[in-house]
Amino acid sequence: RSGLSSDHVERERYVPKIIDVTYTDGSNDKKWSSRDFPWTKNLEVNNKRVFGNHSFRPNQREIINATMSGCDVFVLMPTGGGKSLTYQLPALISAGITLVISPLISLIQDQIMNLLQTNIHAASLSAGMEWAEQLEILREMSSGNSKYKLLYVTPEKVAKSDSLL
Repeated sequence: RSGLSSDHVERERYVPKIIDVTYTDGSNDKKWSSRDFPWTKNLEVNNKRVFGNHSFRPNQREIINATMSGCDVFVLMPTGGGKSLTYQLPALISAGITLVISPLISLIQDQIMNLLQTNIHAASLSAGMEWAEQLEILREMSSGNSKYKLLYVTPEKVAKSDSLL
């Protein structure tokens, strides 16, 4: 016997499968740790030049390579594990603007301050900002030649904004 109640088995039969998920531990998948991607040199140069890192922390290279390959990537790492670099570095070397959804305004402010110190243009949109300031950021982003590489927003801002959905 499996230890599951018959109620659990019955319920499971009627739960629709909404998405298909494949779990991959990046540290064990050699494909993503490869240095044969077209962006590898650019990543390594900018990791050192802009962020001052001589190497990547565990799983950072894998996360970046999977993301830049167009895969949907969910990252669960502890505080201080190096998650920010896994979206900031690709944003720096890619065309367009990277949208970052972060729940804490204080974290957003810290991230933007650190990016501005490395000459990476970043902005945020939050409910506490003046409407004119938000409009100016949105105009800049839609200009076709935006100086911004990253735009930070709160989940609430995304939920209330037609232009961000």
